[in-house]
Amino acid sequence: MIYSEFQPIVRLIDNQIVGYEALARKKVGDKIIPTLHWLPDYIAAPGGSLKLTEIMFAQVVNAIGSLPSEMFITINVEAKDFHQGPWQDILARTGILDYKDQIIIEISERGPVHENAVSLAENARQLGFRLALDDVGAGTARLFDVVDLSPDILKLDIEIIPRLGNERMQILVRGMCDIIRQLGGVTLIEGIETESQAQDCLNLGVELGQGFFYGKPGPLAI
Repeated sequence: MIYSEFQPIVRLIDNQIVGYEALARKKVGDKIIPTLHWLPDYIAAPGGSLKLTEIMFAQVVNAIGSLPSEMFITINVEAKDFHQGPWQDILARTGILDYKDQIIIEISERGPVHENAVSLAENARQLGFRLALDDVGAGTARLFDVVDLSPDILKLDIEIIPRLGNERMQILVRGMCDIIRQLGGVTLIEGIETESQAQDCLNLGVELGQGFFYGKPGPLAI
């Protein structure tokens, strides 16, 4: 069974929860299956990522009613799926459009699919969704993606946190924060595990944070 867990996203300046990321989980009976043991193969299978998107959309629709209207939920969507016909059907079947003001589509790219990401971003914005760009800094997202997609949230990769003691990394993070702010968005960094890491990120201009310091993924409880 595939189910959703939700990890809090926090505003660093006052430690207030402003939203959650919806994360796919799987269990067989009472046994939870580690994500790396099933998710990559599931997504790689024909139609797998679209099926997962529909499952996640439906579960978020069931959960989001418990959130205050000013809070949001981010949901990962594979950029390559946009040009497949069922995308529009999934939007209609799940009812996700009824909550578009609280949903942020988090664009994931597993390879050089920039054109797909741009198409997905344009369509999602036309429908009223906000956008996040995932894994910036260590994943496949490129500087061109930041400019062309102009995301509402720029997610800095979890691998950046252990390197924040490096002065050059600090310059890079500060610069990315400045760029996305001028483009009208905010920066979120993943993987915060200590108060000192949170303060370092805040000092560099990062607005939002996510990580075990603020809470592990779990049921949506408000």
